[in-house]
Amino acid sequence: MARRRHSNRRRRRGNFGFLYKLLSVLVICAAVVMALTLFFRVDTIRVTGTERYTEDEVIEASGIQLGDNLFLLNKYEAARSIAEQLPYIDIIGSPRPEDHHGVISFNVRGIHPHDVASILDMDQVAIRAGHHCAQPLLTWLGVENLACCRASLAFYNDKGDVDKLIAGLKNVWSTFNG
Repeated sequence: MARRRHSNRRRRRGNFGFLYKLLSVLVICAAVVMALTLFFRVDTIRVTGTERYTEDEVIEASGIQLGDNLFLLNKYEAARSIAEQLPYIDIIGSPRPEDHHGVISFNVRGIHPHDVASILDMDQVAIRAGHHCAQPLLTWLGVENLACCRASLAFYNDKGDVDKLIAGLKNVWSTFNG
């Protein structure tokens, strides 16, 4: 009988295994997020090479400054600058740029997303176009054609990439609307 009680106690201790695993996963996720925000900080900016641009011109064109976090860079500014410079772009989802987290879904008014992607591809700008396996969401959001364009930005993109996207979207608009 004593042996049986001992095994019951042992089983009860085992019930907390799931909580310990969950706590471990949460601690690891918190450590990864902290590492991304701490270790992707710009401490020095060094430009090397014998190109035709000066160091100051390269730094200004990249939009990176000392203390910037490369992991968070461009995520908010890209959506904001697209919305400000291109009034014919409808950004899908939240109107707040900080809610997009590096992925900007949009449509160009009156132009099918596949046409937008094809013209941007000719301008050396890569985006995704289609329904992105999210037809119920696109229906709920009221997106026409159940398709949209999606531009994804990461820590390796700079201000020049965003400017190239904006110039390409202006080219798309002028191609279809003269």
